[in-house]
Amino acid sequence: MKVSISITRMCAFLHERFFETVEPTAHSDISSQRIRELAFSKLRQQGVQSGAGIQKKEKHMKTSIRILLVAAIVLAMSVTAFAALGGLDFFKSIFGDSAATVQDLIQFPSASTENDSYRLTVESLLSDGFKTDLIVSLTSKDNKTIEHDPQGMLNAEFVGVENFSGSSSYREMPEFGSKSQKYYLLELDSMSNLSSADIAVSLKESFAPLSVTVPLDGALTAHKEIQVKAEDYAESNYYPETVQLSPLGVLVIGSEKQAMGGLPTAQIYVQMKDGSREELMSKTSFDSADDGVTVSGGGGAVILGPNETAPLVVGTMGVRNPDGKVVTTGTFSRILNLDDVQSIIVDDAEYLLQ
Repeated sequence: MKVSISITRMCAFLHERFFETVEPTAHSDISSQRIRELAFSKLRQQGVQSGAGIQKKEKHMKTSIRILLVAAIVLAMSVTAFAALGGLDFFKSIFGDSAATVQDLIQFPSASTENDSYRLTVESLLSDGFKTDLIVSLTSKDNKTIEHDPQGMLNAEFVGVENFSGSSSYREMPEFGSKSQKYYLLELDSMSNLSSADIAVSLKESFAPLSVTVPLDGALTAHKEIQVKAEDYAESNYYPETVQLSPLGVLVIGSEKQAMGGLPTAQIYVQMKDGSREELMSKTSFDSADDGVTVSGGGGAVILGPNETAPLVVGTMGVRNPDGKVVTTGTFSRILNLDDVQSIIVDDAEYLLQ
């Protein structure tokens, strides 16, 4: 297996003066001649803005470096713009502008494996141990069009984790890449904290036997947790013991005196310092069947508008464990800045966050 560092990671830290908008053409691939034209165009702009020419011999080294930087950005661009792929743009497409609040917490494994036909790369990831979003690219080395459904082609799993309880989903990110290079979002949701685990991303054997493994040892650990007062639930069958909040989602661990019906949960809100309030869980978040005992459940919503106006929680998952514990989670449509949170409200009782 070959492991390489992606040039896109370097581009994420370049000054914006090296970025240039490029109009879409009939072909998404950028030729060396096009790179040369764009580079010299940008250099001419820099010369005009600074009031200095670039024809002097002593400026040759600086000119060469600038050409290299502009060319590097073009190699990392989407169809319509120079983009710092592998940086913030991927996560802005998922979470909107709120992704900027966790920019420094995005990991860049840039781990890659390849064979004669394809190169598979884990470009970047963001995880809190329970929810993990991976950006994966697949490149056809002979420039063939990639048309396969990622659900039938890709696989991601936690290495060495037995009896995994959670869910996964894969989708293409069509705003990035080209016909022969595709970018995919792999979403993994776990009912337990796997921040010290490794994730293996692979192409299925029927497609091409490739696999690459990346660690989660740098997972986002920032979170707020409250302990719910037990006396408030002395007469209740269900007691929501703890509520944990991270920028990516909410986790509730509760217990039951007797398992019955659908998965129970409390009515939970997050109170923001600006006076606004967002619902995290409701008593109807999960199946409420009266007959039998539900072991697991969940659901999701499709975001049709901007992330900023969508409900905060757009996906739920829950499981009833044999030991009487009930674990329920909610995933967010946008990054929640924990510094903006004042309190968590559980069944009308307010708990201030420290």
